[in-house]
Amino acid sequence: MSRKLKLVMVDWIDTTTHGGWRDREEFVKEAKAMMCRTVGFQVGDDGECLKMAATLSSTDDCNDRSSIPKGCIIRKQVLDVLLPKLDREKKAHK
Repeated sequence: MSRKLKLVMVDWIDTTTHGGWRDREEFVKEAKAMMCRTVGFQVGDDGECLKMAATLSSTDDCNDRSSIPKGCIIRKQVLDVLLPKLDREKKAHK
């Protein structure tokens, strides 16, 4: 990996959607936003969204990506974890 990345935990509010016909008053009474927690590597921040990835490769690719709007973030905590360098030459455990 070309740069040092932070491992972070983010608590944020997400929207929910509901399909099908429903009584409007029941929907207004029962529909709620959802609290979420995402843990991963902070791979970017464009000022509008925090960019996170759960999986990183030794070639600097990322997978399981999330882009969380900053206006939805309730709390962000940097996790104090010592991460060893990812080595391309390591063999799988048997």
